[in-house]
Amino acid sequence: MNIRFVFILTAIIFNSCKKTKTNDPIIHRKDSTETKFLQNTNTLVEAETKYVNAFSGLRYREKPNGKILGKLPYNSKISVIKHSGIFSQIKDNNNFIESEWVGIHLNNDTVYVFNAFLSEKINKTGVWAKFPLKKMPFVDSTNFDNMILKNKLSINEIKKLQLQELYPDLLKEDRDFNAYPSYQLDLKNDQLQCIAVLVTKAGHEIETVLVVYENEKLMKYYGDSHEKPLINSLTVSYDEIAEGWSRITSEIKNNSITKIDALYTEPPRIDTTLHHINRLGYINKVTINFKNNIRPNQKLKLHTVYTDTIRFMNYNDNYDYFFLEAKKNNKDVSLIYNWDITKKYDFKKNDLIKIQWKIDSIFIAGDGETLSFSEYVIDAKRIE
Repeated sequence: MNIRFVFILTAIIFNSCKKTKTNDPIIHRKDSTETKFLQNTNTLVEAETKYVNAFSGLRYREKPNGKILGKLPYNSKISVIKHSGIFSQIKDNNNFIESEWVGIHLNNDTVYVFNAFLSEKINKTGVWAKFPLKKMPFVDSTNFDNMILKNKLSINEIKKLQLQELYPDLLKEDRDFNAYPSYQLDLKNDQLQCIAVLVTKAGHEIETVLVVYENEKLMKYYGDSHEKPLINSLTVSYDEIAEGWSRITSEIKNNSITKIDALYTEPPRIDTTLHHINRLGYINKVTINFKNNIRPNQKLKLHTVYTDTIRFMNYNDNYDYFFLEAKKNNKDVSLIYNWDITKKYDFKKNDLIKIQWKIDSIFIAGDGETLSFSEYVIDAKRIE
């Protein structure tokens, strides 16, 4: 009797100590995004046709919540072929949305998108459906010979986009000003929305204006709110029918715009300016006529490597970038360096050094991180 009791008690204790399986999801947290990994992952399904319902486009990824590969435009038709079983919670316009990552068929491959931004029917409402996503880089050379005038924007759509603040005559019937959707850009910034609008002016002028908006305010704006979403704008193409003919064309690449403004008079005048859209949506003009004290009488080119001698003064690390400070013909010179001060680079004041250097882009810290340019020293060695 006692032996049987001991055996039963031992069995109970042994079973209670065994590790039991659980169906509770494993939860990982990263950057306030909650991801749940369920057991039945990567379930193949019969292809489901869906449409992108995110106005700013929908990013597709290498794997659920993984590396971003690109963006699908609003109203894109896609085929869902796989349910990953992986759910995430994301923040969208101050709201938290939980949904599954689903696999879609794209370019003979399977990529993943967030299912919450897909719908079963095409979205026929919303002005954004009129703006196709433009692949960069490209040149906007819109003129009277190649312009496309379709899907004219209504008065309500003009107000929604605040275009009357850029072109007040759009709301005046007697002025014959009209606006047409051209394209939208992916600035790789979910806080911003960027579109291009083609504006015709009384039949003898046309221009394309790039307009940047704050995305969250834009989704809530209906033309009567004090929280206006428009941040900045820039004319990127222009053509006219006139004797003093002028034209604007622009090369657009990522967040940079190289604008060429040509006035065909006698003699013709052509101005080139560089603009940058910073992370807050402001379009800043950037100086591209490079001159410095190393080669004061020469027009310098971006990314070209030059070789010169300078007189070393000191290293200065009191700024966002590390600077090598020197003299050239008794004038001050500063170049950004990016090396450890080893024996090779342990220069003394007044050492004559031979440098290889170039002009390259930098970002000035502060609101929006403005694009600018500076001299970079690539390598240096002591001569005397």
